[in-house]
Amino acid sequence: MSQLAELQRTFAASLRDPANGQVMLDLASIGNEQLPHRARMDVYRNNVASSLIDALAALYPVCQRLVGEEFFRAAAKVYLDRPSPDALPRQASLIGFAPDFAGFLVGFEPARSLPYLPDVARLEHAWHRVYHGSEAEPVTATDLQAYVQTHGEQALDQLVLDLVPAHQLLMSPYPVSRIWQANQPGQDGQVTIAEEDRNERIFVVQPQAQVDVRRVSPGAFAFLCAVKGGATLGRALIAAFEEEQTRDPQSVFAELLNAGSFVLPTTVGETNS
Repeated sequence: MSQLAELQRTFAASLRDPANGQVMLDLASIGNEQLPHRARMDVYRNNVASSLIDALAALYPVCQRLVGEEFFRAAAKVYLDRPSPDALPRQASLIGFAPDFAGFLVGFEPARSLPYLPDVARLEHAWHRVYHGSEAEPVTATDLQAYVQTHGEQALDQLVLDLVPAHQLLMSPYPVSRIWQANQPGQDGQVTIAEEDRNERIFVVQPQAQVDVRRVSPGAFAFLCAVKGGATLGRALIAAFEEEQTRDPQSVFAELLNAGSFVLPTTVGETNS
């Protein structure tokens, strides 16, 4: 390792560890500023901490709105000060930064009065994951009709679909999608919650260019989970019916299909091309 690379590595480590004094000795021979070396390092530490807190606020804006900026920044500092591999970005991009922030909030005692806050954070993280996910062309009813014409109607029951690449599935005992929606820019943050709004099942998906946060029924959620797990179309229909027997599973599938939730497996696409 070159001398410069070693200095950079030590410098980065000292930003997280104020007790690490080695970098002070290394910096002693650099520059002729009058500011003491430790004070110079503190400037860097403060700038890094402030930038990462700003990044967390950008990633979790609804959480910040729910608790207020002062509370959020204090919580973010506690999160970033932990000796955790997720406390700092692992790459130049901030995509995927702070994946365990929701888990941190679960055990963050000052936020205990807002039990839904961790699930709101999970939803915000899911939104960003989907937003930066890969785009794909969703399968349509016309595509499935062509598949049946080629392979026969019996084959449709054994077809294994995939969910579109950019998606996330979440469950929460709280109406977090309503809370999230009510705290978007231009909204007043007011949420009226009915009993049926609890125990939410959420499908965050990007079939085209727009991220969609969907509240789905128990049957639809079971169908999506079955597809994600590699089940055949026939088995996914059974899973939907078992979870929600008051709805026709075929209508559940049609609703999800029309919303652009699925793609054909690559091998099927190659066969039909």
